[in-house]
Amino acid sequence: MSPGKKKGDRSGRRSLLTRLFGGGKKGDGKPRAKAGAGGSKAAGNGRAEAGPAAAKARPLTPLERSIREIKQLAKVGERDPERLALLLSNLLAGEKARRQQDQERFDRMVTDLLERRDAPSGPGD
Repeated sequence: MSPGKKKGDRSGRRSLLTRLFGGGKKGDGKPRAKAGAGGSKAAGNGRAEAGPAAAKARPLTPLERSIREIKQLAKVGERDPERLALLLSNLLAGEKARRQQDQERFDRMVTDLLERRDAPSGPGD
């Protein structure tokens, strides 16, 4: 241990439970109010960024991203069906191109393996 620190000195650190369960700001010892909690003064005190920012703080799961994308495509389809058709055709064309590239890469790998197997193993053979 360094001579300047005491064993029990924890003033600059929060406990694991506090970090996991979101106990208040560093050092105040009060639990934080969750954004969107009913009847909370913190949610209605004029901070516009508290609600949406808190919801976007954690990254979306793949399922949540898919759901959000599908909802967005549905809205586009309601407003402009031709644009939705164009978006979907571009998505499908890109997927088709990726599959074709993957198939070509696989074919090259198989061809290389076959060529190595059939090639003579050295000058002594």
